[in-house]
This record gives sequence, C-alpha cells and structure tokens, in this order.
Amino acid sequence: MKDAVGREEKRDENELYKLLIQKMPTDSNGNLVFQLDEIAEIHAGVANMLRDLDTVDVLTTLGDATLENLQDSSAAT
Repeated sequence: MKDAVGREEKRDENELYKLLIQKMPTDSNGNLVFQLDEIAEIHAGVANMLRDLDTVDVLTTLGDATLENLQDSSAAT
C-alpha cells in the first residue's frame, strides 16, 4: 500500500513537470542563424525567466521549441 501511494505521488509530480525544448534556427543552407555564444545567451535568458518555476527545465538544441509533458495523465504505470 505504501509503495502504491509513493508511485501515485511520483506520478502526480511528473504530471506537473515540463521540459521546454528550444531548437535553434538554421538558414536555407543548414547553417546556424545565431553564433554559439548567442545561443548560450538565449538559453541563459530563457532559463533565467523560468528560474522560479521548479516544474520547468530548459533544453536548447538545434530544433523547434516545444513544451512536452513527461507523463501523460492517461498513461498507466
């Protein structure tokens, strides 16, 4: 019973957690639009804006920006 309650609490926490994925744009030739130091600043700026939200982390990569649920509330565990 204690294990089941612990799993339910963890599932509830995971439903709140989000990961913001920022994909940095490229031009028509596939070259980065921003320099690496600019990308680092963009990442730091977004991470700083969200620093008070303990349920959101930021990942910056060469891709689209999306906000994903790490666990779907309808998923069975």
